[in-house]
Amino acid sequence: RERIETPDGDWFHADYKYYDGKGQQEVEGPPSSLPRSPQGLVILLHGFESNSESPLSKEMANGYSKLGLDVACLNFRGCSGTPNDSLMPYHLGFTDDLRHFLSLVKSRHCGGGNNDENMPPIYLSGFSFGSNVVLKA
Repeated sequence: RERIETPDGDWFHADYKYYDGKGQQEVEGPPSSLPRSPQGLVILLHGFESNSESPLSKEMANGYSKLGLDVACLNFRGCSGTPNDSLMPYHLGFTDDLRHFLSLVKSRHCGGGNNDENMPPIYLSGFSFGSNVVLKA
């Protein structure tokens, strides 16, 4: 689990699952670059009042990993089991954290001299509330 600081002074958690060529492997802490799999990265967003530990989030992450994809499941603010620093809750139109995470992924991958032409694809996936955020991003 990685705590990602946001430009507005708050934060959210991302949980990762990496494809290791044989199945999947859960990894803790911030990755040095994403995606690692040449197949790409799926950024998964959960439903309302859910989180990355929900059965559906885990099943989707496992399914994507079995297809050879890395997975980053983003927890909306206040949904990871730890209270946030600000009182601003997440809502249907709030895409700032997803956009911030996308820029973070690009900077981690391309910051080491790589250009984004060599970057594996990034896919956005969500269910229920999360699918609405994906569509608005």
